Amino acid sequence: QTFQVIGLSASLTYAVGEDSVKKSITRLCRELRVQKLVSPSIEDLKRGGYTPPHGQNIEVERCNESPEGVLLRSLRKPHKVYETFMTRFQTGQATDCSRMVMAVIRSLEALAK
Repeated sequence: QTFQVIGLSASLTYAVGEDSVKKSITRLCRELRVQKLVSPSIEDLKRGGYTPPHGQNIEVERCNESPEGVLLRSLRKPHKVYETFMTRFQTGQATDCSRMVMAVIRSLEALAK
């Protein structure tokens, strides 16, 4: 049996509320045939250099410019994420990261056939 490790995101869903989050993650696991979700413990995070804020607010400066090749924030439409991704991929406008994500998706689809 072949195993593939995929790092999805810090958040597996944009759902809000415990029930909605559980449903979304369950669907994701079923669709990707995920058998195990692994998250690092707070101790592992600390060993890796993470320092918890201890009740203080952390300000994060946001860059006003998108990295090269990334769609500008002003042009993003949340309800068209898939359509935009596929169009950019098919027209050669996808970033290297997007092309790698697509390669992983296609390899998973090939395994599912």
